[in-house]
Amino acid sequence: MSIRDFFKVLAAIPAVIGRRRARGGFTHEAWQDGFALVELLLFPHGVFGAAIWYAKGHQEDPMRWFGAVVVGCALVWIWAYLLQQAYRALERAAQRLEIK
Repeated sequence: MSIRDFFKVLAAIPAVIGRRRARGGFTHEAWQDGFALVELLLFPHGVFGAAIWYAKGHQEDPMRWFGAVVVGCALVWIWAYLLQQAYRALERAAQRLEIK
């Protein structure tokens, strides 16, 4: 993939959003999937905050920052995966617009 392809996909965002609106927005299932995704993202961010709170409050524990590092790595992986999936979906939508 070249940088030109990347920007071509990004430039298709307004057309993809317009097409989604023209089709009537989100279905009930898509809305439920999005809500479940938000719930699944809120939980690890809360755990990350709790791990940082624990690390700051327990100075005697030599491994106090280990939990925060592990949860932080998991959050980075989750966000990278979600952004990759979103980009792939946008890329497929942009290709559908080019075909028609």
